[in-house]
Amino acid sequence: MRNLNQRFSRREVMNKQIVLSVVSFLLFSLCSYAQSMSSDTLYVYFEKDKAHIDPAFDGNKKTLDSISGLISRYGRTPQFHISVTGAASPEGTTTFNQWLSHRRVESLVEYMEMRTGVLLSAPVLDSVGMGVDWDGLALSIERAEAFDGADEALSIIRDTPIWIVDDGKVTGGRLKSIKDLNGGRVYRYMMEHLFFYQRRVQVVLQYVPYVPPASVIKAVPTVPAVVCSMEEMPVPVPLARTASVPEYEPYYRLALKTNLLADIALMPSLELEYLINGQWSVSA
Repeated sequence: MRNLNQRFSRREVMNKQIVLSVVSFLLFSLCSYAQSMSSDTLYVYFEKDKAHIDPAFDGNKKTLDSISGLISRYGRTPQFHISVTGAASPEGTTTFNQWLSHRRVESLVEYMEMRTGVLLSAPVLDSVGMGVDWDGLALSIERAEAFDGADEALSIIRDTPIWIVDDGKVTGGRLKSIKDLNGGRVYRYMMEHLFFYQRRVQVVLQYVPYVPPASVIKAVPTVPAVVCSMEEMPVPVPLARTASVPEYEPYYRLALKTNLLADIALMPSLELEYLINGQWSVSA
């Protein structure tokens, strides 16, 4: 009985060790995969009530170039994923802001597809138009320089519902409460200095960076140096002549001439010429 209990206890220990090994391996694999993934968050901004992409607006060109560069390089890889979230500032009606934020997402996706040639659709793409980004507005207030009514505005965003309904009728809400602060001065300040950051599209790109393989440098074969003594030095062979030496030709100074035409006409002629040098001669 004691041996049986010991056998079961050993089996339990082995099972625990196996489970711990598997869990450790999975955690290690998950951590390695998470470390290999990269994530970039970029923002493209829009003019008030506008949804078209304007590269010249507020530094958008550099951001758009970065997004398109990443999509062109990683958009066709299996691990690539892009998330696009559109937002709008609190001006306008709820219906319009919802439509505007959704249209801004569509504009960015269409722009990137046309520019990169990469089709952005599910499951690679997650997109949503969120309307007014109240959380982002609260964060902008916290990061901005202190202004009168900032704390009250933050309290309204966090504690006041978007709509206050009484007996089925809308009697107030978050935006109306902010507009009523300090006679509207807080709302006007936020509209001039903070609403700009809400007219945007947030783009989150996830991908596995490409690491080029190490270049293989082929070694240039070296010719081993030949060391020899003076006695072993090869004797140079003279080159063959390319032309033979001309033979000697005799040099004649005296010549006897006659005119054959005159001889045929029965007027014989005879001329004796003596060569003085290469240029002068005497004849008779």
